[in-house]
Amino acid sequence: ELRKVDPQYELSGQQGVWIVKASNSSKGVGIKLLDRLSNASDCRGAGRVVQKYLENPLLIAGRKFDVRCWVLVTSWNPLVV
Repeated sequence: ELRKVDPQYELSGQQGVWIVKASNSSKGVGIKLLDRLSNASDCRGAGRVVQKYLENPLLIAGRKFDVRCWVLVTSWNPLVV
């Protein structure tokens, strides 16, 4: 459950802004913004990355950074990672 691993869950839960992009693209090509995680299933195509926009990101020395964690989803319903 997202509540256990997302420190901002109480701020927006599954709502908020979600970013969907092709995993083989760059420079903002093919990015879609969603207002609910449940709408991500409408974005068809292979190799998609879905990530939540962080309204209040952690900064190190005043700069944003990212840590990428890849998972294999073997089942969508029920979700199995």
